[in-house]
Amino acid sequence: METLSGIEVPADPGPLKRAEDRWKSYVDDPGDALIFAGHALTHTDWAPDNVLIAPDRAWLIDWAWPTLGAAWTDPACWLLRLMAAGDHTAAAAEHQATRLPAFAAAAAAHLDLFARASVPHVGRNPAGEQERLDEEDGAGGTGMVRLPRGQLILT
Repeated sequence: METLSGIEVPADPGPLKRAEDRWKSYVDDPGDALIFAGHALTHTDWAPDNVLIAPDRAWLIDWAWPTLGAAWTDPACWLLRLMAAGDHTAAAAEHQATRLPAFAAAAAAHLDLFARASVPHVGRNPAGEQERLDEEDGAGGTGMVRLPRGQLILT
């Protein structure tokens, strides 16, 4: 993943979708999606069966969603897959992702926006504390909450 995050795509990405376009419909203000913009080639679909591992190398297959974006978005997608598989707590998944320089260097506010855009569920940290991002208003409010970094839990 570190090698992949270092691949920069030329200014005209051809058929690659841009990350800001991919995620803009998942954020409250489409302008906020510009934080996902970048020049790194990202895979974005880190399902376990998309990574084939051999003793001396790994292959990343099924490039159905190649995306031009910020290098930290691929580790962020992977983090969500680790948690969804049930093998990692949020803190353990984030610890794995922070081993990757692109993720470790990402602004916390950018990771928070990614989490809000990518996880449409309400989560609670172990202490039950939460900050409501929007209220259920009867008109489709999500009731999503912001959790301290390392405390996002899929419900």
